Amino acid sequence: MGKYPKRMLVISDLHTGSNVSVMPDKITLIAHDTKKAYTVESNEVQKALWHEWKRMVRRVRGMGGVDVLCCVGDLVDGVNKKGHGFGLWTTSLLDQADIAIAMLDMIKYKRVVGVNGSNYHVGNNLSIDGFIIDKMGGGVRYRPHDRD
Repeated sequence: MGKYPKRMLVISDLHTGSNVSVMPDKITLIAHDTKKAYTVESNEVQKALWHEWKRMVRRVRGMGGVDVLCCVGDLVDGVNKKGHGFGLWTTSLLDQADIAIAMLDMIKYKRVVGVNGSNYHVGNNLSIDGFIIDKMGGGVRYRPHDRD
């Protein structure tokens, strides 16, 4: 049967960093200004989402993983520039990216690809989605400026 069939898992809009997005039950971060550790605990909505995330991971592992993990943008919530950080458990893009990578790495995959998120989250800035996918060993197939 050759190289087919392939299994692909599509993940989008994690919005890691938001108070209403999936996150582990407890995260220890290091404040960038004081270098002191602090802990962030999930709320009830996040606990329910985390439970479902782990359930999905178990199902994917149970079927032997996927050939391609496709990340379709907005993996982090960003700094929430219009809301001045309101509704986030961290405004640090690096912390958000680290947690997103840790969660995505729970999934068993052979290859990772993706696209950038919305213009609101990316705009003319560094593509944090591209950064995450690159750190995971994949490549970004679309960038907002490619349309011009």
